[in-house]
Amino acid sequence: LSAFSAEAIPERSQPGSGSAPTIFLPTTAVRVRADGQSAETLATRLRAGEPPVFVRIHEDAVLLDPRALLPGDEARLLAAFHAVS
Repeated sequence: LSAFSAEAIPERSQPGSGSAPTIFLPTTAVRVRADGQSAETLATRLRAGEPPVFVRIHEDAVLLDPRALLPGDEARLLAAFHAVS
């Protein structure tokens, strides 16, 4: 069972999944690390899970952008993390 650490950090994201390569929006991301799992492993497991979680890797940590969440997604997101712990 993995223990997670998370912190909110200032970030920027691209709208349209990179279709506007020169446009960035300020956001606050959540940086997540898991004891005993590399960022690559955690990201792969989250992306392949149910529900799949869209994440990116930066500086050996998984980054989540809450801007992409819909109201009510919080419980599903927590379930996804529980499934990969």
